[in-house]
Amino acid sequence: MSKSEINKVVLVGGSTRIPWIKEWLTEYFGFAPDDRLNPDEGVAVGAALMARTLSGQDTENQLVLQDLTPLTLGVRLVGDKVGKQINRNTSIPCEAVERYYTARNN
Repeated sequence: MSKSEINKVVLVGGSTRIPWIKEWLTEYFGFAPDDRLNPDEGVAVGAALMARTLSGQDTENQLVLQDLTPLTLGVRLVGDKVGKQINRNTSIPCEAVERYYTARNN
């Protein structure tokens, strides 16, 4: 999906109260995000929809819910570097295998 196919952006959650977020989204999409919904209520409604779908009671709407990792997950390496294991927005559950060795004993 490209950003030209998006015609509405609804903000939910605490970070939507940050003015810069609204400014950046307006600049990026070319229109202001819809902020008429209370951000906390939006999170609650989303949780209720997810609960209904997961319980099997939602037969009218065929919603697809997918859990994703919000951040890249990794392991700290020598020299304050990070070995990335699971990239952000990866569907979970997932599995990653990487072999690491100790740099120092004890």
